[in-house]
Amino acid sequence: MTNPILVHTFQKAGMAAVAASTVLEGIAALAKYAVDVVVTDLHFPHESGFSLCRVIRTKPEYQTVRVIMISAVTAAEVERETGWFAGAYDQFFAKPFPMKDLVAAVQGMLPT
Repeated sequence: MTNPILVHTFQKAGMAAVAASTVLEGIAALAKYAVDVVVTDLHFPHESGFSLCRVIRTKPEYQTVRVIMISAVTAAEVERETGWFAGAYDQFFAKPFPMKDLVAAVQGMLPT
């Protein structure tokens, strides 16, 4: 995730959070940290958030990682624009959205 407000919000809710500003940084964070949930934007510089989703969905070591995609476009627009591939993300939030809803979604995806 790239947004410092999101990092602060998750930390305030008692969760560990790591920021990444590129897909490559996101992949490096996956390798470095024990990640349960990834919150990613659809738009990254030079790549799509779907690139990160593809890595998560194709590497066996990340099979249990859940993905929340956020974007300024709606899920229907994303599907039309990208030819949406099944299983890319577990949940989608169109901006703007209530931060409490995103926190609740992440909390609901954490292992018990």
